Amino acid sequence: MLFEQTVYIQIEKDLLKLLHVQSGRTTTVQGAFSNPRLAIAHFKVAEQALKKGIDEVYPKSFFRVSPVVIMHQTVNCDDGLCEIEDRILREAALSCGARQVYIWQGQPLTMGQLENKVYKN
Repeated sequence: MLFEQTVYIQIEKDLLKLLHVQSGRTTTVQGAFSNPRLAIAHFKVAEQALKKGIDEVYPKSFFRVSPVVIMHQTVNCDDGLCEIEDRILREAALSCGARQVYIWQGQPLTMGQLENKVYKN
């Protein structure tokens, strides 16, 4: 898509790191949304933190299109994500206005990988 906007979100314990791929803007947002077992244990708190972070890296404007969001959980995922964790990540991103959500597992994505859309494979 010509005007596709992409936001890459790394989820750590009580911390979100956001990157707007097209502009390079970054931010971090802290919140008490994790517990020892789940990266996102308190959905509403995480949802508010996500909305705040997305608005910081991709400000609202009259012509703003809904972004494609890549969610990358970096904690509590040694053996991969279970269905519940996958759904939590998808629902959180969709509730914040994402047009499409990809879940990435593995090493953090580089800017080159994000630009080449390796997360779609």
